[in-house]
Amino acid sequence: MLGSAPPSYIDRAAFVSPPPFTYGDTPRTLAYDLRNPNYFNQDLSVRREFPIRRVKLVTGLDVFNVFNTVVFGGINTNITSTAFGRVSSQVNTPRVAQLKVRVEF
Repeated sequence: MLGSAPPSYIDRAAFVSPPPFTYGDTPRTLAYDLRNPNYFNQDLSVRREFPIRRVKLVTGLDVFNVFNTVVFGGINTNITSTAFGRVSSQVNTPRVAQLKVRVEF
């Protein structure tokens, strides 16, 4: 279904917008007491040293988010929005790798 809107993760009918100019019972930290998924990345670093006479050549590889896990951002909790209950962002970065070479003397 290309071009269709992403699915809503919470039901709009389960929430009521408070009357104007009144305080709601929403907690101070999380709207509607909803929680986002845990945020985690697996990183990997490999290093190798090569002694060459009085100099040491150090090479390495760093990989961040090795398994390319996607962590979605929070869902839209504005009940008057047409995107209510939908995820619209990604929190973490995709897999990134870097090579490194260092000469120690």
